[in-house]
Amino acid sequence: MDMYVKSGFIEYASNIFVTMKERDVISWTVMILGYSIHGQGELEVNLFHEMEKDLRIGIDQFTYAAVLQPCSTARMVENGWFYFNRIRVLKVTHCALMVSLLARAELFDEARIFIEERHLERHPKVLRALLDVDLTWFRF
Repeated sequence: MDMYVKSGFIEYASNIFVTMKERDVISWTVMILGYSIHGQGELEVNLFHEMEKDLRIGIDQFTYAAVLQPCSTARMVENGWFYFNRIRVLKVTHCALMVSLLARAELFDEARIFIEERHLERHPKVLRALLDVDLTWFRF
């Protein structure tokens, strides 16, 4: 599945995933990230909700990062906050994804407050997330 996702063949990966009799957190995360990478954020969010229903699956930090990524790309602020607030053990990666989401949604004051409250002002991943925002909408 991972190979197909990384090669751009999300349909093949999805077919394998659908036919699996047992799925673990890795297979779920690969598909969630795959949909995210290929711009199918809505499918990714739906798959995450389906995964949550399986109580045998322990959602880990990588899965939350995978679900935050398309929220950032699609500027889904409410969804991003929802998932971010569910993370038990926050990592800098999760915070950087939230900064990216807020900045992409043009919520720069919220991004600044978020960074200051968590004392992330000097962390390279967070600063990169803030600076990687596409400013083509801004007219100089």
